[in-house]
Amino acid sequence: MRIEQKKNTLSWLLLAILVWPLFHHVAVVTLDIDKWSFLGFSMYITKRPIYVYSPQDIRLFDNDGRPLPVSSLDLEQYRELGQLIKLFERERATYGGLYRQDRFAHQALAALPQIGRFSFGFSELRMNRTTAVFEGTRWLYVARREGQGGNVESSLQGQPIKHAASHAMP
Repeated sequence: MRIEQKKNTLSWLLLAILVWPLFHHVAVVTLDIDKWSFLGFSMYITKRPIYVYSPQDIRLFDNDGRPLPVSSLDLEQYRELGQLIKLFERERATYGGLYRQDRFAHQALAALPQIGRFSFGFSELRMNRTTAVFEGTRWLYVARREGQGGNVESSLQGQPIKHAASHAMP
């Protein structure tokens, strides 16, 4: 490599290092990705910490739409569903708006062939620094299989929590 090529390469590398924190911060703010991931420069200029509470209200339905108790799963299926939900939480916290929730629905419904639809709720809370009150969003995740072995659809809907202190969760 010639000296001129080395200078150009070094210049581009230096420029990338200088510009990356700006792009990273924009991605954190707009896509809600984890501020510590992707060479986490944005961790130094973070907005607020997020507290995620584990899923609650897990509901299962068979392929005909009838409710099923969670206890109808065998131990291995119950364990696998729990691991998939933890993976969902971790990847959603890391990738924010970039996370493809359909992948989770495919994995969960493939592991549970007797389930036609399932849902669970979870909460994300943030501390409002000016009022010192927790505010947040209550999320509902729903996944369903259309017909036997058909297409899988999923949705994630959020609803603001106005007074999170009164919605304290264990």
